[in-house]
Amino acid sequence: MAPNHDDQEKSMKMTDVTDLKSEDSLAAIGLATRQTVTARLLNFGGAFLAGALIGGAAALLLAPKRGSELREDVANRIRSIPAAMKKTLPDAGTRAANDAV
Repeated sequence: MAPNHDDQEKSMKMTDVTDLKSEDSLAAIGLATRQTVTARLLNFGGAFLAGALIGGAAALLLAPKRGSELREDVANRIRSIPAAMKKTLPDAGTRAANDAV
């Protein structure tokens, strides 16, 4: 039985082979290219940030205090950060200088 014209159109052409990319070849045998380290870190960082935001929002929503009390506590903690940094940073500098000697 001779192939008809429709079968010839479905046959593979040489341009089909030359236009293949490495991803196509790997996919044909069930493999894939590896993600770069940067791509994996960005994926991890994005997931970590999303989790931190969701966790923070849940903590605020489920806090056992009234909203005004919670806002006051958060504001007080934020205001105390510069004083804590001023106290901690000189101590760390002194310890680093002592350790270097």
